[in-house]
Amino acid sequence: MIRQIFCILIINPLYIFTEMLNRKFGKVKLGPIWYAEDMPWMKVLEDNHNVVLEEFERYRATLSRLPDLEDLRTQNNKTDFGSGRWDMLYLRINNRKNEELSSHFPKTVKLLEENVPELFSIRFSLLGSNRKEITPHRDGHNQCVICHLPLIVPEGECSITINDIRQPWEEGKCFAFDASALHYVTKESDGERLVVLIDTFRPVPKWVKALSRFVFNYQVKNAPVEEIFQLHGQAISKAQL
Repeated sequence: MIRQIFCILIINPLYIFTEMLNRKFGKVKLGPIWYAEDMPWMKVLEDNHNVVLEEFERYRATLSRLPDLEDLRTQNNKTDFGSGRWDMLYLRINNRKNEELSSHFPKTVKLLEENVPELFSIRFSLLGSNRKEITPHRDGHNQCVICHLPLIVPEGECSITINDIRQPWEEGKCFAFDASALHYVTKESDGERLVVLIDTFRPVPKWVKALSRFVFNYQVKNAPVEEIFQLHGQAISKAQL
């Protein structure tokens, strides 16, 4: 009850207020999509995308299948984003590293930790041959920035639409977008689509950052990260060759 009252009286108004501050005082253009010329650290990821793909393929060869999103469902994660396989590898969630899995991706982790400012999540996202869409949704506060590093893109229509702006994937070409923007995915081909999802924060002045991170940290402190890592490990154990 106390937590609910605190959220209603303090956190929810701060959420709205800090979203306004991030839009007004952001140190990059308003968005909702940014490229390497807007956030230069993305250029380093582009230059090293083949290193990341090689580590992924090497690890994938040790499994009969990757963990599907359905393998990772918790009580707090029941959202339906469409049908078909959507495989995930979580290396980091909310700034907590999946130590066992990360050990198989040393170059990837080093690349991201050394170059992405305020890195807090890393996920490999693989849409299988039978997955044609991810339905419209939002992923959180506008202080959060989701960077896509595309590694495998099939022929034909394969894109994400962000606030009605169509953004095709191109192998090795990064873009990032505002996590609060409405977005959805379309993939016509039976080929796979592999993207690394990298979560960081919109650059803002220090005083805006302090308020925004307070809201963020409060909202994620009870996220079931350990449960997700456990489910992740169970799915991988069952799939090891």
